[in-house]
Amino acid sequence: MTGYLLRRAGTSIVVLIGVSIFVFFLLHTIYPSPAIDVLGQKADPLAIAAWNKEHGFDDPFFVQYLHYLNNLLHGNLGPPTR
Repeated sequence: MTGYLLRRAGTSIVVLIGVSIFVFFLLHTIYPSPAIDVLGQKADPLAIAAWNKEHGFDDPFFVQYLHYLNNLLHGNLGPPTR
């Protein structure tokens, strides 16, 4: 019985990691950076690049995924709403 539970737990972890990678990739494919929404449509490219650097959107894909996974594991799913 213990072996069965360990196999199920291991499979669950692999599935959760796979789903998180898929969701992260999908979000970055559809919506690579929210800088234009935050700064406005008329923001200059220099301001967008500075905002991306400040918020980590210029980091490599794998580093961004690790930050995403860390925030996900700590329950930080975004800024609080008012």
